[in-house]
Amino acid sequence: MKKILIPSLLSSLALVGCGEETPETTAENTAPVFKTDELSLAVSYRKGSTIDVAATDKEGDTLTYSIVTKPRFGQASIDSQSGVLTYLPSDGAEKDAVEISVTDGKSTSYLSVELTLTNAEPQFDVSTIKYQTHYKKEQEIALAVSDPDNDPLTIEITSQPESGTAEITEDNRLIYTPEAPVGEQKIDLTVSDGVNSNTLSIYIDTYNRSPVISVPFSRLDTSYKRNVTVPLSMSDPDGDELTVSVAEQPKNGYAEIKAGQLIYTPDGEATGEQIIRLEVSDGFASNVTDIILNLVNSSPEVSVTPQLTVDTDGTATGRVLATDADGDSLSYRLLSSSDDGNLIIDENTGDFTYRPTAFSVGKQRFVIGVSDGKVTTQTEVVISVTTETLTLESSSYSSDSQRVEGQLLFTGPSGVVFTTEVNNDKDIESLAIDDNGRFTLVAKPYAEPIDMVVTASFGNESVTAVMKVLTQQKNQASDDSDPLYFQQWHLHNTGQTGFSHSSGTKGFDINIGQLHKQGLTGNGVEVAVVDTGLELAHEDLRNNVVPGASYDFVNKDTDPSPEYKDDEDGGDHGTSVAGLIAAEGFNQLGGRGVAPEAGLTGFNYLEHQTLEAWKSTHGGDKTRSARVINQSYGYGIPIVLPTNAFDFKVEEAIMEEHYRNSDNPALMIKSAGNGFNGVSRGWWTYERVNASPEEARLPHQLSNSDPSNASFYNTLVSALSADANAPRSSYSTTGSSVMFSAPGGEYGWSSPAMVTTDVSGCEKGYSKEREADWGRYFTGGLDDRFQELTQCSYTSEFNGTSSAAPVASGVAALVMEANPAMSWRDVRYVMAKTATKIDVNFQPVKLNQAGDTFVADPGWITNAAGNHFHNWYGFGMVNATKAVQMAARDYALLPPLQQTTFIPASDQSKTTIPENFQGITKTFEVPQNWTVEGVQVKVDIEHSRMNDLSIELISPSGTRSIVATARNMHMMTPDEVFIEPGPLLFLSQAFLDEKAGGTWQLRVIDTNSQMMHYKKTFFGIGDPIELPNNQTLGKLNKAELRIYGHEETQS
Repeated sequence: MKKILIPSLLSSLALVGCGEETPETTAENTAPVFKTDELSLAVSYRKGSTIDVAATDKEGDTLTYSIVTKPRFGQASIDSQSGVLTYLPSDGAEKDAVEISVTDGKSTSYLSVELTLTNAEPQFDVSTIKYQTHYKKEQEIALAVSDPDNDPLTIEITSQPESGTAEITEDNRLIYTPEAPVGEQKIDLTVSDGVNSNTLSIYIDTYNRSPVISVPFSRLDTSYKRNVTVPLSMSDPDGDELTVSVAEQPKNGYAEIKAGQLIYTPDGEATGEQIIRLEVSDGFASNVTDIILNLVNSSPEVSVTPQLTVDTDGTATGRVLATDADGDSLSYRLLSSSDDGNLIIDENTGDFTYRPTAFSVGKQRFVIGVSDGKVTTQTEVVISVTTETLTLESSSYSSDSQRVEGQLLFTGPSGVVFTTEVNNDKDIESLAIDDNGRFTLVAKPYAEPIDMVVTASFGNESVTAVMKVLTQQKNQASDDSDPLYFQQWHLHNTGQTGFSHSSGTKGFDINIGQLHKQGLTGNGVEVAVVDTGLELAHEDLRNNVVPGASYDFVNKDTDPSPEYKDDEDGGDHGTSVAGLIAAEGFNQLGGRGVAPEAGLTGFNYLEHQTLEAWKSTHGGDKTRSARVINQSYGYGIPIVLPTNAFDFKVEEAIMEEHYRNSDNPALMIKSAGNGFNGVSRGWWTYERVNASPEEARLPHQLSNSDPSNASFYNTLVSALSADANAPRSSYSTTGSSVMFSAPGGEYGWSSPAMVTTDVSGCEKGYSKEREADWGRYFTGGLDDRFQELTQCSYTSEFNGTSSAAPVASGVAALVMEANPAMSWRDVRYVMAKTATKIDVNFQPVKLNQAGDTFVADPGWITNAAGNHFHNWYGFGMVNATKAVQMAARDYALLPPLQQTTFIPASDQSKTTIPENFQGITKTFEVPQNWTVEGVQVKVDIEHSRMNDLSIELISPSGTRSIVATARNMHMMTPDEVFIEPGPLLFLSQAFLDEKAGGTWQLRVIDTNSQMMHYKKTFFGIGDPIELPNNQTLGKLNKAELRIYGHEETQS
C-alpha cells in the first residue's frame, strides 16, 4: 500500500490533549519541546493518516525524530528531519498507538499518539431530487455515490412509488416506468458500504399534456334556416386516442358530432347567438372551445335594378331581380313614384311596365320595395325619358404626325358628357374632348396603336365605343406590297407556317408594329455585312446597296457578289443575311428587311480571312462609315480557345483602339453560334451521350468558347424559333456573353426557318430548280408558285444565329435612325433594357452527384439593378418598338466608357479544384463603384477534362452568373492544340446596371467524377466513346477580373 501525504487531511486532524510536556534540561542545553505530550487522532480504517508532530528547540538545534514504540496493528513511519508521522492501519483493528521521540543530539523529548480507526458513511452525490416526465416515457436518473473510505457500495430501493415501477441497473441508474399521469411519485433509496448506510428520496412528477381542438372560426353569421357543418381538427401532443363531444347544447336548435364534424340544425325560427361548447378528451385531460353561431335573417338582395331609357311615346319594361340568402319567398311593391307617367309592378315576379306622358322628359324615379315577410329592401328604378336616342359609333383615326384630331360620331340630346380611357396611357402626351365630341390627342414618339374607349353619357344613360388611333402614319403602303411579308413571322407572327409544316405562336415576334408605317425604316444608317459576300444586283437589295462601298477581297474589286461554278450547290450566306437586315420594302418584290431602307455594304471576309481584311472590315478603312457591323460567323469546335489563339490579341487591341479613338464607332453585332447540340472539328461532329434528362438540357458549346465572343465590344445574339412554348432555336449556342436574342428559326421543314433573299436565278443558290426521275422540283423552301414567281431568288430555309444577328442589326438601325445622337453603347443598352422576357416558366437545370445537387443553369435571374437575364436569351428577345420608344423619348446618353485593368485575385496562389459541388472560390476587390456595363474574367486552369468545370462569377450584390456551363463538349484542353496555351477569357452581361465596387467572387466547380461518354460522328455515323475522368485534380493557377462601366453623372 502506498503511503500518501495529504495536506488537507493534516489540517482536519483535531488536537485532543493540551497538557505541557516537561523537557529535559541541563545547564548548558534545553530539550526540544512537542506542542503536546499526548495526541489522540481519528483515522480512516482504510486510508490511515499523516500528521506534522514537529517540535521546537530553544537553541535552534537540528532535530531528529524516531519511533520509540511501534503500533500493535498498523504500520508507522516518521520523517527523521521534518517530523511528519505516517500511519497505515491494518484490517480489523479499532484502536492503536505509537510513541515517538525527538532529540537535538543532547536532550530528548517523547510524545504518545493514540489512534482511533473509523468507518465513514457513504453519500449520495445527487444535485437534483425532483424530476418531471411524461407518463408514457421512462425517466432515467444516473445515481452518483461516494465513500470517504473507498468501500464498495450497493444501492437499493427501499420504497417503491405508489404508481409505476422503479429499478436500479448494474451501472447505478434509476429507471422509473410510469403507468399514468398521477402527479408526484416518491422513491426511497439506500446506499450502503456493508457497515454504514445513507438514504435519499427522489420525487418524479408524471404529467400528461392536454389535447387541442381547433375550429376554422369562433364566430359565424349564418342563415337562421340553414344547417351548419363545421369541420373539427383535434390533436394530442402525446398521440393519445381522443373523443369529442358537445359539452353544452345551444339555446335553440341541436348540435351533434358526426364523422369528425359538428353539425348544427336550427329550429327554423330563432335568430341571434347560439353558443355551442365542445369538449375533447384523451381519457386523462380535456379541453373545451366555444363556437358562436349568429343566426340571422338576411335582407333580400337586389341583383339587377334596370336603368332604362324610353321615348315619350314609348313603353319601358323591366324586371327587378332579387334573391334571398335564406330562401324566403319575396314580394315586390311600389313604395314611391314620380308624378309623370305610370309604373305597374307584378308583386310576385318584380316585372314592371312604365308608360310616360307627353310631359315626362327627364329622369323619372321609382322606389321599389322587396320583402321576405320580415325585412324589406328598397331599390330605385330610374327611367330616362328622352326625345332622341343616345348613340356612339366606333371609328378609326390616323395622322402623319404625333397629333391626331377627330370628331366623334354620336347622336343624343344636348348636354352629352364624354369620358375616355386608353389602353396604353404611357404613349399619350395629352388628350382632350369638348362637349361637341371634338377631340385632340397628342401621342409620344412612335406610339403603338391606341385604343381610346369613349363613353357618352346623358343622365343615367350611357353608350361606349372604341376608337382606333394611329399616329405618325407616313407610309401608306400595305403589307401586301411585299409578297413574302405574310410569311415573315419574325416581323409579324400571325401563327403562319413560313412555308414549313407547322405554325408559330401568334404575337411571338420582334414587335415591328407600326414602325415601318410610321416612316422608321433605318434610312441614313449604313450596315456592313461582313460575311461570304453580297449580291449587289439582287432585285430586293440593289436600291439599298451603298454604291462603291463594298469590297471583294478575293478579286480585289468593289463587287463581292458570289461566283458560282456550274456544279456548285448552296446559296450565298451574306446575301441572305443582308436580306434580313435591309431587303427593300413596299416594292412589290420578295419580303422585307427589319430596316428596309438602311444602307448595305458587303465584304467577303470569310473567303479571305487575313488580319488585314479583318481590320479593314471591323472599323477600319472599308467600314469607317458603317454604324452597324454584322458578323454572322464564329467557331464551334471542341475546345475553349485561349486568348492567344489565332489573332485574337491583335484583333482585340485593334478593336480597343478603334473604340477609343473613332468619333462614332460602329455597333458590332455577332452570332453566338449554332453548337447547342454538338461541336465540330473538320468533318467530325462531337456529341455528348447524356447521362440524364437534365444533362441533355445543357449546351455542347459555350458562347464564351470563342474569345472574340467574350470581347466587350462584340454584341452577341442567340437565336429564337417561332414557337413561344419552345423559344430557343434548337441549335442556338448560349452563354453569359449573350446580350439578347432574336429570331433565327428552325430548319424550315417541320418548323419555320427565316424567309429572306437568296442569290438570283433558279440555276444556283439555296432555292434551285432540279431534275429527278419523277420530274422537276425546287429546293430552298417556299412553294412552287412562289419559286416560279420570284425566279428562285428567295428562300424560306435560312436559319441559325446567322439569322438572329442580322435581325438584331436591323433593329439597331431603326434605333439609330430614331435617335442619331446615340452611341453604339447607347443603342445596345436600350435594346437590352427593352428586350422582352420570354420562356418565363423555364426550370433551372440541376445536376446530381454523390447525393448532392448543383444548379448548373439557373435560368432567369434578376440582378440587383432589377434587370432580368438568362444565359439562353440574354436580356430577352429584342423588341423593336419598345427600343425605339426608349431611344426617342428623352433618352439620356450614357457617360463615357470606363474600364479597369485586369485585377488579380486577392489570393494569387495556385489552388486545387476538388471533385465536388463545393468547388473553390477566389475573390477580387474592386474599388471603383462604377455602374456596370460588362464584366470579364480571365483564368489559367490546368485540367485534363475541362468540360467538367462550371465557372461562375458572383457580384458584390450577390448576383450569380454562370460564365462556363458544365458538361459541355469543349473536352480538349488548350495544350492539346496550342504549343503555349494562354488563359481563357469569359464575359458576362448579367450584371448590367449593378454597382461594381466591393468584393467579387469567382467559383470553379468540378461537377463530374464519373466516366463521360460522347459520340464522334461522320455524317451522323459513330459509336459511343469513353472519356475517362481526370486522373489528377485540376488547378486554378491564376484568375483576373475586369470591369467595363461608367460613372453616373450627378443630376
